[in-house]
Amino acid sequence: MTAMPTPPTAADINTALLATVTRSRNWLATVLNEVGWCEHLPPWPADTLTAPADIYLLHAHALAIQHTIPQVTCPCHRGWRGVLATEAIRRWRILVDYALSCALLAPAGNAEDLHARLRDEQAAFRRWASVLVDG
Repeated sequence: MTAMPTPPTAADINTALLATVTRSRNWLATVLNEVGWCEHLPPWPADTLTAPADIYLLHAHALAIQHTIPQVTCPCHRGWRGVLATEAIRRWRILVDYALSCALLAPAGNAEDLHARLRDEQAAFRRWASVLVDG
């Protein structure tokens, strides 16, 4: 009889979650830098993510910026720049939602489908970001 696999520890889950979100945040920052940022938008946080709570705060900040971009009065994010920045943030938030869902369901062992979807979302976001940045 084979032994059941050991479920991941909370530390393992948190480490994987922080790594996933940090990696994708770096891709997002590259896109936002390429599109351009202006002083009329709240600054994008550059803090190091050290705990899951940091992810929730960053996610909320991203949502606030996503809703602020269409309302800014400066010309910097009107038109294509605003559309690209908003879309990048929207896609990143979807990726983070999947990562959080995987982390929440991992201890129960019910996250296989979500993990596959997360990998797909990561790959799609990375491809999309690369097209914007690298052309």
